[in-house]
Amino acid sequence: MKSLWPDDITEDGLKSPAAILKEQASLLGPKNKNLLLAEVRREEPPSYLDQYFQYSFVIIAPALSRYRYKLFGIRYSIGFYPLTIIDIDDEIRREVFQDPIGFEVKVDSESDFLTALEKILKSKRATQIIITLRKEIGK
Repeated sequence: MKSLWPDDITEDGLKSPAAILKEQASLLGPKNKNLLLAEVRREEPPSYLDQYFQYSFVIIAPALSRYRYKLFGIRYSIGFYPLTIIDIDDEIRREVFQDPIGFEVKVDSESDFLTALEKILKSKRATQIIITLRKEIGK
């Protein structure tokens, strides 16, 4: 039987937002002697959004019975962008996005996502969370 699929169905060079988050998550442990780690968890979106991918970005303190702190989540469809940053820590949302009442932030491209992600991870609140957890661990 003749295949009706295109000959070239390999990657297009664009990284998935989840892959970008996983790369950043893998970099936290080495920055602090693995006292704190980051994890990207796949979540089930609400049923009315069942064609979307949804992930959470979580800071983990293994020495504190694997205490977890969710910084934010993302949701996107098969085309990746626009992407929605969801469940953002309230203080991060106000600091980074100057949005005292919103719950979601939309980004239209990979470069916009990288910019927003950098602002979130370098925010005063994210730094405060990491410092507080390290103090709680005693390091």
